[in-house]
Amino acid sequence: MNKLSRTLTIGLMAGTTLLTLSGCSAISTAVKNHNMDVETKTSNSVFLHPDTLSQKTIYVSYRNTTDVEIPMKDDLTQSLKAYGWQVTDKANLAHTVLQVQVLQVGEVDDANSAWQQLGNGFGSAMVGSLAGVGAYYAGASVIGGIGIGSAVAGVSWLADQLVENVTYSMITDVQISTASKETIHENVESTLSASITSANVISTQNTSSNYRKHNTRVAAVANQMNLDLDDALPALIKQSANQITAIFKES
Repeated sequence: MNKLSRTLTIGLMAGTTLLTLSGCSAISTAVKNHNMDVETKTSNSVFLHPDTLSQKTIYVSYRNTTDVEIPMKDDLTQSLKAYGWQVTDKANLAHTVLQVQVLQVGEVDDANSAWQQLGNGFGSAMVGSLAGVGAYYAGASVIGGIGIGSAVAGVSWLADQLVENVTYSMITDVQISTASKETIHENVESTLSASITSANVISTQNTSSNYRKHNTRVAAVANQMNLDLDDALPALIKQSANQITAIFKES
Protein backbone atom coordinates (compact mmCIF):
# COMPACT_ATOMS: atom_id res chain seq x y z
CA MET A 1 0.00 0.00 0.00
CA ASN A 2 1.54 3.34 -1.04
CA LYS A 3 1.68 6.42 1.17
CA LEU A 4 -1.31 8.10 -0.48
CA SER A 5 -3.51 5.03 -0.05
CA ARG A 6 -2.52 4.67 3.60
CA THR A 7 -3.32 8.36 4.20
CA LEU A 8 -6.75 8.04 2.58
CA THR A 9 -7.53 4.86 4.53
CA ILE A 10 -6.52 6.39 7.85
CA GLY A 11 -8.54 9.53 7.07
CA LEU A 12 -11.62 7.47 6.21
CA MET A 13 -11.31 5.40 9.39
CA ALA A 14 -10.86 8.53 11.50
CA GLY A 15 -13.89 10.19 9.90
CA THR A 16 -16.01 7.11 10.50
CA THR A 17 -14.89 6.97 14.12
CA LEU A 18 -15.73 10.66 14.62
CA LEU A 19 -19.21 10.23 13.16
CA THR A 20 -19.84 7.14 15.26
CA LEU A 21 -18.69 8.68 18.53
CA SER A 22 -20.23 12.11 18.07
CA GLY A 23 -23.48 10.70 16.73
CA CYS A 24 -24.31 8.72 19.87
CA SER A 25 -26.51 11.52 21.25
CA ALA A 26 -28.29 11.96 17.92
CA ILE A 27 -28.83 8.21 17.53
CA SER A 28 -30.24 8.03 21.06
CA THR A 29 -32.68 10.85 20.23
CA ALA A 30 -33.69 9.16 16.98
CA VAL A 31 -34.38 5.81 18.66
CA LYS A 32 -36.21 7.29 21.66
CA ASN A 33 -38.43 9.64 19.61
CA HIS A 34 -38.91 7.65 16.42
CA ASN A 35 -42.72 7.45 16.79
CA MET A 36 -44.99 10.41 17.47
CA ASP A 37 -46.12 10.62 21.08
CA VAL A 38 -49.33 12.61 21.71
CA GLU A 39 -50.67 13.42 25.17
CA THR A 40 -53.51 15.59 26.48
CA LYS A 41 -54.33 17.02 29.91
CA THR A 42 -57.10 19.21 31.33
CA SER A 43 -56.97 21.89 34.00
CA ASN A 44 -59.90 20.34 35.87
CA SER A 45 -62.55 17.63 35.54
CA VAL A 46 -66.05 18.38 34.30
CA PHE A 47 -69.02 16.25 35.38
CA LEU A 48 -72.37 16.79 33.69
CA HIS A 49 -75.66 16.15 35.47
CA PRO A 50 -77.51 12.98 34.34
CA ASP A 51 -80.39 15.17 33.12
CA THR A 52 -78.01 16.82 30.67
CA LEU A 53 -76.82 13.48 29.34
CA SER A 54 -80.42 12.40 28.79
CA GLN A 55 -81.32 15.49 26.71
CA LYS A 56 -78.79 15.18 23.95
CA THR A 57 -79.25 18.31 21.86
CA ILE A 58 -76.15 20.45 21.56
CA TYR A 59 -74.96 23.57 19.78
CA VAL A 60 -71.24 23.86 18.99
CA SER A 61 -69.52 27.25 18.84
CA TYR A 62 -65.93 27.07 17.62
CA ARG A 63 -63.32 29.84 17.47
CA ASN A 64 -59.68 29.79 16.50
CA THR A 65 -57.69 32.86 17.58
CA THR A 66 -54.32 31.64 16.26
CA ASP A 67 -52.83 32.42 12.85
CA VAL A 68 -52.86 28.72 11.90
CA GLU A 69 -55.83 27.06 10.21
CA ILE A 70 -57.22 24.50 12.68
CA PRO A 71 -60.30 22.65 11.36
CA MET A 72 -61.44 21.10 14.64
CA LYS A 73 -65.18 21.69 14.46
CA ASP A 74 -65.84 18.68 12.21
CA ASP A 75 -63.96 16.41 14.63
CA LEU A 76 -66.04 17.77 17.53
CA THR A 77 -69.41 17.31 15.81
CA GLN A 78 -68.59 13.85 14.44
CA SER A 79 -67.45 12.64 17.83
CA LEU A 80 -70.55 14.04 19.55
CA LYS A 81 -72.80 12.34 17.00
CA ALA A 82 -70.97 9.08 17.62
CA TYR A 83 -71.94 9.45 21.30
CA GLY A 84 -75.59 9.84 20.33
CA TRP A 85 -75.86 13.63 20.49
CA GLN A 86 -77.99 15.65 18.07
CA VAL A 87 -75.93 18.62 16.87
CA THR A 88 -78.07 21.61 15.93
CA ASP A 89 -77.08 24.88 14.25
CA LYS A 90 -79.60 26.86 16.33
CA ALA A 91 -78.48 27.67 19.85
CA ASN A 92 -82.02 28.35 21.11
CA LEU A 93 -83.03 24.77 20.29
CA ALA A 94 -80.13 23.19 22.18
CA HIS A 95 -80.24 22.00 25.76
CA THR A 96 -76.42 22.23 25.90
CA VAL A 97 -74.03 24.75 24.35
CA LEU A 98 -70.38 23.80 23.78
CA GLN A 99 -67.98 26.72 23.25
CA VAL A 100 -64.44 25.93 22.14
CA GLN A 101 -61.67 28.45 21.57
CA VAL A 102 -58.14 27.55 20.43
CA LEU A 103 -55.67 29.92 22.08
CA GLN A 104 -52.29 28.64 20.94
CA VAL A 105 -50.67 26.18 18.56
CA GLY A 106 -46.99 25.94 17.74
CA GLU A 107 -43.57 24.65 18.69
CA VAL A 108 -42.58 24.71 22.37
CA ASP A 109 -39.40 23.99 24.27
CA ASP A 110 -40.86 20.89 25.93
CA ALA A 111 -44.13 19.40 27.20
CA ASN A 112 -43.83 21.24 30.51
CA SER A 113 -44.23 24.53 28.65
CA ALA A 114 -47.71 23.38 27.65
CA TRP A 115 -48.67 21.84 31.01
CA GLN A 116 -47.76 25.16 32.62
CA GLN A 117 -50.70 26.76 30.79
CA LEU A 118 -53.12 24.58 32.76
CA GLY A 119 -52.13 26.09 36.11
CA ASN A 120 -54.82 28.76 36.40
CA GLY A 121 -57.37 27.00 34.21
CA PHE A 122 -60.00 28.37 31.85
CA GLY A 123 -59.73 32.03 30.87
CA SER A 124 -56.36 32.63 32.53
CA ALA A 125 -53.53 34.47 30.79
CA MET A 126 -50.94 32.46 28.90
CA VAL A 127 -47.69 32.25 30.88
CA GLY A 128 -44.10 31.32 30.11
CA SER A 129 -42.49 31.02 26.71
CA LEU A 130 -44.27 29.27 23.85
CA ALA A 131 -41.81 30.16 21.13
CA GLY A 132 -39.67 27.52 19.49
CA VAL A 133 -36.37 27.93 17.65
CA GLY A 134 -35.93 26.46 14.18
CA ALA A 135 -33.10 24.11 13.34
CA TYR A 136 -30.18 25.35 11.29
CA TYR A 137 -28.08 23.10 9.12
CA ALA A 138 -24.29 23.46 8.86
CA GLY A 139 -22.17 23.57 5.75
CA ALA A 140 -18.87 21.82 5.15
CA SER A 141 -17.00 24.63 6.90
CA VAL A 142 -18.25 23.41 10.29
CA ILE A 143 -15.74 20.56 10.36
CA GLY A 144 -13.09 22.34 8.40
CA GLY A 145 -11.08 23.34 11.47
CA ILE A 146 -7.75 21.89 12.50
CA GLY A 147 -7.47 19.16 15.13
CA ILE A 148 -9.52 16.20 16.36
CA GLY A 149 -11.30 18.18 19.11
CA SER A 150 -12.75 20.80 16.78
CA ALA A 151 -13.77 18.15 14.26
CA VAL A 152 -15.58 16.11 16.90
CA ALA A 153 -17.39 19.23 18.14
CA GLY A 154 -18.41 20.18 14.61
CA VAL A 155 -19.68 16.73 13.68
CA SER A 156 -21.51 16.39 16.99
CA TRP A 157 -23.21 19.75 16.51
CA LEU A 158 -24.22 18.85 12.96
CA ALA A 159 -25.59 15.45 14.03
CA ASP A 160 -27.65 17.03 16.81
CA GLN A 161 -29.14 19.55 14.38
CA LEU A 162 -30.03 16.90 11.80
CA VAL A 163 -31.71 14.72 14.47
CA GLU A 164 -33.75 16.95 16.76
CA ASN A 165 -36.46 16.16 19.28
CA VAL A 166 -39.36 18.53 18.46
CA THR A 167 -42.49 19.28 20.50
CA TYR A 168 -45.70 21.06 19.44
CA SER A 169 -48.60 22.08 21.66
CA MET A 170 -52.22 23.19 21.31
CA ILE A 171 -54.00 25.06 24.11
CA THR A 172 -57.82 25.24 24.07
CA ASP A 173 -60.39 26.79 26.40
CA VAL A 174 -63.74 25.00 26.76
CA GLN A 175 -67.03 26.23 28.23
CA ILE A 176 -70.13 24.06 28.52
CA SER A 177 -73.50 25.66 29.30
CA THR A 178 -76.44 23.42 30.19
CA ALA A 179 -80.05 24.54 30.51
CA SER A 180 -81.44 24.61 34.04
CA LYS A 181 -84.96 25.01 35.41
CA GLU A 182 -83.51 27.12 38.18
CA THR A 183 -81.99 30.58 37.84
CA ILE A 184 -78.22 30.39 38.19
CA HIS A 185 -76.44 33.32 39.84
CA GLU A 186 -72.75 33.79 39.09
CA ASN A 187 -70.07 36.08 40.42
CA VAL A 188 -67.36 36.42 37.76
CA GLU A 189 -64.02 38.09 38.53
CA SER A 190 -61.63 39.24 35.80
CA THR A 191 -58.09 40.46 36.41
CA LEU A 192 -56.95 43.29 34.16
CA SER A 193 -53.48 44.82 33.91
CA ALA A 194 -53.27 48.61 34.21
CA SER A 195 -50.35 49.55 31.96
CA ILE A 196 -49.77 52.98 33.51
CA THR A 197 -49.43 51.88 37.11
CA SER A 198 -48.45 48.25 36.41
CA ALA A 199 -51.11 47.26 38.92
CA ASN A 200 -53.83 44.64 38.62
CA VAL A 201 -57.47 45.73 38.47
CA ILE A 202 -60.10 43.19 39.50
CA SER A 203 -63.43 43.54 37.73
CA THR A 204 -66.43 41.80 39.32
CA GLN A 205 -69.62 41.02 37.41
CA ASN A 206 -72.81 39.49 38.81
CA THR A 207 -74.91 37.62 36.28
CA SER A 208 -78.06 35.51 36.27
CA SER A 209 -79.21 33.04 33.66
CA ASN A 210 -80.93 29.71 33.15
CA TYR A 211 -77.68 28.03 32.18
CA ARG A 212 -75.24 26.21 34.41
CA LYS A 213 -71.66 26.68 33.19
CA HIS A 214 -68.67 24.33 33.35
CA ASN A 215 -65.19 25.47 32.31
CA THR A 216 -61.89 23.73 31.63
CA ARG A 217 -58.68 24.19 29.65
CA VAL A 218 -57.22 21.46 27.44
CA ALA A 219 -53.55 21.13 26.49
CA ALA A 220 -52.37 18.68 23.83
CA VAL A 221 -48.71 17.90 23.12
CA ALA A 222 -47.12 16.05 20.19
CA ASN A 223 -43.47 14.96 20.31
CA GLN A 224 -41.29 13.25 17.70
CA MET A 225 -37.89 13.35 16.04
CA ASN A 226 -37.74 16.13 13.40
CA LEU A 227 -41.49 16.70 13.72
CA ASP A 228 -43.07 19.52 11.71
CA LEU A 229 -46.38 21.30 12.30
CA ASP A 230 -48.11 19.85 9.23
CA ASP A 231 -47.63 16.34 10.63
CA ALA A 232 -48.34 17.26 14.25
CA LEU A 233 -51.52 19.29 13.67
CA PRO A 234 -53.92 16.45 12.70
CA ALA A 235 -52.90 14.50 15.82
CA LEU A 236 -53.24 17.56 18.06
CA ILE A 237 -56.70 18.31 16.64
CA LYS A 238 -57.90 14.73 17.03
CA GLN A 239 -56.61 14.31 20.57
CA SER A 240 -58.01 17.69 21.68
CA ALA A 241 -61.42 16.95 20.17
CA ASN A 242 -61.49 13.50 21.79
CA GLN A 243 -60.56 14.98 25.18
CA ILE A 244 -63.34 17.59 24.93
CA THR A 245 -66.11 15.32 23.67
CA ALA A 246 -65.26 12.59 26.21
CA ILE A 247 -67.06 14.85 28.71
CA PHE A 248 -70.32 14.02 26.90
CA LYS A 249 -69.81 10.28 26.84
CA GLU A 250 -72.03 8.22 29.12
CA SER A 251 -70.10 5.74 31.24
